[in-house]
Amino acid sequence: MRGNVFNKYFLSDYISNIRKVLSKEIDLLEITDSTDLYVLTENLESKYSVQPIELLEPIPSKPKETTRNIQNHWGQTYEQKVFEIFVKIPFNG
Repeated sequence: MRGNVFNKYFLSDYISNIRKVLSKEIDLLEITDSTDLYVLTENLESKYSVQPIELLEPIPSKPKETTRNIQNHWGQTYEQKVFEIFVKIPFNG
């Protein structure tokens, strides 16, 4: 799940997954007298912090005319003319 921008996820699902992975990693940590807690927390924060992204101006495509087969309540199929517009949303982050 982590690192793939092109898959669709809800933000709450993403955050809950990060929390699960973080809690598992914290459970596996071995802390001794010689462990530097400052370095340990810095490593965890850098690895599991969620960085915001900046959405830029959307770029719509030209409308593309096409037809779709639609089924009504009585089971009859008919063709409906539709226009598709694809939108690219560039981002920084």
